[in-house]
Amino acid sequence: MKNGTTIAAVADKRWSFSLSAVLGIFDRRVTRGLLLVDVLLILVHVGVGVATVAGVIGKSPNALRIDRDWGIGETTNYVKWLFLIGIALALNSRRKQPVFLGIALLGLLALLDDSLQLHEYFGDVIAPSLFPELPLGIGEIMFMAMEGIIIVLAFAYGWKHSSPSARSQMVPLLLLFGGMIFCGVVIDFLHTYTPGATRLEDLMAILEDGGEMIFLSLMVGYAAGLPSRQPRTT
Repeated sequence: MKNGTTIAAVADKRWSFSLSAVLGIFDRRVTRGLLLVDVLLILVHVGVGVATVAGVIGKSPNALRIDRDWGIGETTNYVKWLFLIGIALALNSRRKQPVFLGIALLGLLALLDDSLQLHEYFGDVIAPSLFPELPLGIGEIMFMAMEGIIIVLAFAYGWKHSSPSARSQMVPLLLLFGGMIFCGVVIDFLHTYTPGATRLEDLMAILEDGGEMIFLSLMVGYAAGLPSRQPRTT
């Protein structure tokens, strides 16, 4: 019993230290600033929606909705992806750790997909023409899966040729990206089957797009703190 307690205590201590180390990497000013912008945009989105339902305004302006392509919220995300790509390329140039190129590729594919609505176009136009019996929403998941394969292959190469320290610094970033994937794939898939013009649909839109915004801000805030953390090269 004593040995089990000791092992558990050591494990808890190691986990606590790791979590503290990860939190210490975040650039606090960047993270707080981005999250503040996200919260404000989400609140504006909700406020505009309430005003529209109440008849205060006739139509909800697309620019103020976080679920509209090229609205203020989405455009803010495009800028975040550009910053993430720039940070990753700068880190690779400085440290010669190819795992950072995987992050840059991830950011580039996500930026192109978001700004050009690639997975929506594939799911709504290309997939139905190739597979007429395909259930609704599966085409988008297929496209995202293809993107995922490209990213995994790039990361596998970068992971193999990077130092253990650089790899460990990428793990939190990948976990945050996993949160984005959950919002953009799982919640988006559920959103597809949500009845239109309902409060549930509005909630799903906020969870999907608001969640993506917040996780992306956390990714940029974490990446912004990496330049001051020089990993060992062996």
